[in-house]
Amino acid sequence: MQTNWQVEKISENIARLRREKGWTQEALASQLGITFQAVSKWEMGNSCPDIALLPALCQVFGVSLDALFGLETAREREKAKPRETCAPDLPDDGALRILIYRGRTQLTEEELCYMRFTYVHEGEALDVYCPGNLECGDVNGNAQAGGSIECSDINGSAEAGEYINCEDIGGYARAGGNIDCGDIGGDATAACDLNCGDIGGDAVAGGHIECGDIAGSAQVGDDSYIKCGDIGGGAQANGDGNIDCGDIHSGGALVTGVGNIGCGDIYSGGARAGKDIACGSISGGAQAGGNIECHDVHTGGEAVTVGGNLTCGEISTGDGPVTVNGSLKVGGDLNCAGINQG
Repeated sequence: MQTNWQVEKISENIARLRREKGWTQEALASQLGITFQAVSKWEMGNSCPDIALLPALCQVFGVSLDALFGLETAREREKAKPRETCAPDLPDDGALRILIYRGRTQLTEEELCYMRFTYVHEGEALDVYCPGNLECGDVNGNAQAGGSIECSDINGSAEAGEYINCEDIGGYARAGGNIDCGDIGGDATAACDLNCGDIGGDAVAGGHIECGDIAGSAQVGDDSYIKCGDIGGGAQANGDGNIDCGDIHSGGALVTGVGNIGCGDIYSGGARAGKDIACGSISGGAQAGGNIECHDVHTGGEAVTVGGNLTCGEISTGDGPVTVNGSLKVGGDLNCAGINQG
């Protein structure tokens, strides 16, 4: 049985290793033969990889099982002890590293979790690593803080133990609280709400997502919503959440509980919601506990199941049946294996 800290460490390592490879969640999922939703759940700490997948995970990342689980050897633990020195052996790379000492002993991250302080930097910086809160102007490289980050543009990536409030972020963004910013060049992961401009990778939030276009996939936690422009991957709202977006290009749209989907065209993967679906064309299966109102439905052999009314232009399911408990209104051709109407 895995403990909470093990689950957290595995989720952090999978997310870190994937980003280091430059892969989206869908790219990793494709190599493992699973869905991007499974990868997203791992990285959010909602589930762990099946034991049968561990060798494949280690192989694609090029790491050992101990490294994947974040297990330290005795030698590594010895190296992680506070250094009894006032002159740490650090590279002369121009990065700003804020280190905290008690006397001559550098405090560990665990000790710093109990301390709250803010580092304020005037002017630009290359890279900034701060164990507390960070306030600054532009950061030409990466920004990392154990607390919150409040700054202007960050050309690299941003990681914060609490919230991030800034302008554009060139790389990925990861926060233990909310993310409020401009565009994000890579993946965006927020334990709470995610409010930003365009996102260049995947978007995952424990709360809601409100943003521009998303190049990758989008997923929110229970009873939250996705409100954005176009989505390059799939979209998933857990629980009684809602999806309100532009076109969805791959992976489909899924609301796991009683919620609605309102979007443009769904190019692949279909749509499933506990309540209503209102969209453009749907490619893939379609299932709604309420009504479906769309332009066309082309399922490629999958079924269409509607708890309420179905109103659309054209339906083509091939071998897939159409089941409608309410009214059926089709403005164009109807090509299916059969119609079951309540």
